[in-house]
Amino acid sequence: MSLSVIVPVFNEERFLGACLDAVLAQHEPVHEVIVVDNNSTDGTREVLAAYAGRVLVLRESRQGVQHARNRGLDAASGTVFGRIDADTAITATIC
Repeated sequence: MSLSVIVPVFNEERFLGACLDAVLAQHEPVHEVIVVDNNSTDGTREVLAAYAGRVLVLRESRQGVQHARNRGLDAASGTVFGRIDADTAITATIC
């Protein structure tokens, strides 16, 4: 089993780092983390730059969480998909 985690984001600068840190710290390795930026205008892109090489960043120009989520799902290569919001608080041992 390989887990792909999709995180659609729009102006999530405040929460995104903690979310990605928790996903990447899972006990069982996550196959891939896909963050889909949905036209953020805050510092979201700067936060994402700190995760280069560990997180796949995609852009979705059509506004709306459904478009961002679907873009991530279309790109995912794992056998199991999970989707969380950037402001979701998870512990490092949930998976």
